[in-house]
Amino acid sequence: MIIAPVKSGETGLFRQMLVEYWRDLVPEAPWLQDPILAEAQFKDRYRWNGGSNNPFWALVDGRRVGFLMYRIYEDKVTAYIHDFFIVAVARREGYGAEMYRELLSLLQNRGIAQIKLSVLADNPAALNFWSEQGFEVAYHRLTRCIDTT
Repeated sequence: MIIAPVKSGETGLFRQMLVEYWRDLVPEAPWLQDPILAEAQFKDRYRWNGGSNNPFWALVDGRRVGFLMYRIYEDKVTAYIHDFFIVAVARREGYGAEMYRELLSLLQNRGIAQIKLSVLADNPAALNFWSEQGFEVAYHRLTRCIDTT
């Protein structure tokens, strides 16, 4: 597996995979229903010119099997995995663990000493996967939706 930056000319391909990711993760998200919100979410979250918020492909024999996006904190020793996705047809093949090992190697080579991420509480597969990679629950973040009507 190779982890390679998504190039600016590949944003259309990336966006297709990103919509699949959003539908898996947050199927009721407002930006999946509204193209204007989707565009704002896309432009706000992803960058194509270096620095943070650059997505990376997970490539196996030239095939795009997933993507990830991470950020290195200003302290230069902590990274945060924002997005981590394997397409449905490539799941259960070990690609997630392989993608994580590649990312871990890349981060270790940059002197990163700690990696953080968030997992939805109702996603037991992700909780199990990250536990298998050596992650532990560090804190709980609670959310409450407020009816504004």
